[in-house]
Amino acid sequence: MRILVRKLFVLHAILFGSLVPSSLYPILPDQLPEAFDIQLESPSFSNGVLTTDQGGTLKGKNLFVQAKNIRYTRTKEVNKIEAQGDLFMQIKDRPYKGEKVEINLDTNRATIWNGCTEADEWYIGGRVIEIDPEGKALFHDAYVTTSENEQNDWSIEASRVEVLPGDKLSTENVRFYFVRMPLLWLPKYTMNLAEEKSAPFSYRFRWGGSEGARIGVTYGFSSFNNWKTKLISDYNFKYGLGGGLIANWKNPAKYSSYQSLWYGAQARDKTWKSGRYRFQGIYLKSWVKQDVHLRAMYDKLSDREMKTDFADHTINDAVVGKTEAKLWKTTPNWIGSVDATVRVNNFQDVKQELPLLVFNTRPQVLGRSGIVLESKVSAGYLDYVYANQTPNVTNYASSRSELNQNIYKTLLVSPFAITPRAGYHLIQYSSSPQHSQRFQALATAGVDVKTRFIASNPFCCQIVEPYLSYDYITQPQVSSNDHYVFDLEDGWAKLNTLRFGLKQHLMLTPNRNGFSRQLLFDLYARAFYSQHVYSMAIPKTYLNATLLATPWQTYTLSTAWDQDNKVLDHINLMGRFTVSDKLAFTLEWRKRSAFCWRKIDNDNFIVDMVRPQHVLRNSEMSDKRQFARATFFWQIIDNLDFEGGIRHGWGRTNSPNYYEWDLTLGTLVRGALVVKFTYEKRYHDTRFYFSFGLGQKRPSKQSTFKKIGFGSYDL
Repeated sequence: MRILVRKLFVLHAILFGSLVPSSLYPILPDQLPEAFDIQLESPSFSNGVLTTDQGGTLKGKNLFVQAKNIRYTRTKEVNKIEAQGDLFMQIKDRPYKGEKVEINLDTNRATIWNGCTEADEWYIGGRVIEIDPEGKALFHDAYVTTSENEQNDWSIEASRVEVLPGDKLSTENVRFYFVRMPLLWLPKYTMNLAEEKSAPFSYRFRWGGSEGARIGVTYGFSSFNNWKTKLISDYNFKYGLGGGLIANWKNPAKYSSYQSLWYGAQARDKTWKSGRYRFQGIYLKSWVKQDVHLRAMYDKLSDREMKTDFADHTINDAVVGKTEAKLWKTTPNWIGSVDATVRVNNFQDVKQELPLLVFNTRPQVLGRSGIVLESKVSAGYLDYVYANQTPNVTNYASSRSELNQNIYKTLLVSPFAITPRAGYHLIQYSSSPQHSQRFQALATAGVDVKTRFIASNPFCCQIVEPYLSYDYITQPQVSSNDHYVFDLEDGWAKLNTLRFGLKQHLMLTPNRNGFSRQLLFDLYARAFYSQHVYSMAIPKTYLNATLLATPWQTYTLSTAWDQDNKVLDHINLMGRFTVSDKLAFTLEWRKRSAFCWRKIDNDNFIVDMVRPQHVLRNSEMSDKRQFARATFFWQIIDNLDFEGGIRHGWGRTNSPNYYEWDLTLGTLVRGALVVKFTYEKRYHDTRFYFSFGLGQKRPSKQSTFKKIGFGSYDL
């Protein structure tokens, strides 16, 4: 008989106390050990046996027993406790409920009949529970579940289950049930109850898209000794069978962790003649006392499509397709690192670092001058390799060494703060397109000037900050066509630009709920001198603004006017709305002109100066388009939530208009089965995704009930 009850362990003693009269008194006959604190109602004592059927408690080291019927026997032959009826106990800091318990005080072994205990989110019970002196519990005819209902919605069942100290569970011949329907059988299963929050199996189904329909199962078969391991299997109806292993290892005591994926699959013709594979992993290690850290990751794929054909498995924090290692050390005065990046997939374009050393010093004040010096040194061998399938390109490689130093000093000339700055870059390349060494040299200079005005009254506070920032880069000694360009740090050209603008922060007096409406904006423009790209010195004017309108409404705006071409350069307008803790949505509109360039760093204007507008206009850097999007989340009821988004794009030069939308529905069935359904309508295909797993907890609401033992108690 299983013991099931909705009840919190910590409240059980309080609830039971209401059932026992207040006339309890301690009984300590000479024959009883002084280590025990025994309080019984209407007890009787004869021939070394202390009994009651009116309730009481017995406390000792690592032991607490509370029951209606208690029998404590201490003779030359016997030294034990027997208890039953409204039984609750705690052994080695673990709580138990049951019908009956017998504790041998000579061997410190306990036997519980029809008992149950909990470990974190889990409930473990059995017909008989044997507990040894070390706290290890052996459950016979056992079940394991996270279901809080009186009857198990799902369970793991076995003839024997061992639970070791530290909540480590091990069992054999395991059967999985859902609503008393058998799902499958496994020969062995281990897990750490403190770390695992769900049943070991999850299922998924995906249909649509270029990768076709596929089904999959994930089985977490071990969680032990800092390891978590999962077996994964997939069947892609278009490309065949795939499967593998996910292993996670974490040792907090040594500040180290390792995540890995080993995966194999059939070829696209559904044969094993040329099997496909993916090996991915990331290793993190820290030597805290030395402030030394290591991050290493790898991702080897048999082909470019492998990551999409079987794309349901990824490694957290690992970058898809990247293989690199970085070792760095931090001190109060400097940070140094050694980076190594290699290409292991011949279908990728990769800048290999073989290796690259980088050394940064802390900004230092030069004597009493107040001048601050920043220094950076890097050296390494770089090898840019193109994908094997890319036509009409040539790989290039060169050693590269760079010294970069900057100085600045802030001068307070009331009411202004003036910060002049200057610096230089020296870069040495061992090779170039002309197969000769190149030495790049350039200088930078600039000045930042800003001031601040503050006005306040009983209704609001206003902060106004005018500013300007001037930047100058000298003509590089070597043109970008005469040396290799590995990334943005190699892209240099003469630049003469001034940014000037006005920042404002307006804050109204907080209302009675403590909320204060706020308006923040930055209105500025850029002037370019000594250039032949724009027809005027100030081609664009920019505005960035944020409005905190109410506690549940926030609006942001980012836009610019292109005076040179007489068009709106770009606009990003977004509203975020949190109606309640169960309903939220966003609305967004974006517009780009044909003269709004795609750039990683929008404040880097080197490419604007070295390429004429008509060249950029006819390249992929031209980003003409319009885009609108709405997203929402709605928790309809405690165990049902609904989220999705709608996207519409139009106005692209060489691409068709499109509508896309997706909806995701998540629910909890019978308190045990977590179901998630996603439907996606894309402009080129339609797909849906379905997954479910047993015993997972939904974060929408904390449960009011726990189940342990038998009986029902209202909280």
